[in-house]
Amino acid sequence: MMDQEDSQILDRLSNADELYNEGGAQVQPNLHMKLDSLSRYQIFGYGVGHFQNDLCAACWFNYMLYFMKNVVFLEYTDSGFYAG
Repeated sequence: MMDQEDSQILDRLSNADELYNEGGAQVQPNLHMKLDSLSRYQIFGYGVGHFQNDLCAACWFNYMLYFMKNVVFLEYTDSGFYAG
């Protein structure tokens, strides 16, 4: 099912007299192409997963700094180097 943004893009393509690719060759628009294969929920899910991955990495790096400094007793510069 096409949403309003997809239909606007298709209208713009169908009203264009000539379309050109990067090489300058004339091409015909494919009006039946699917513009995006992911649903909005899937895109949102990927975004949430990406945020959680970044949050987990930040927690891991902070824990590594704490561990290296307070358990292994490395200097601050060495701890920062090994923790990332």
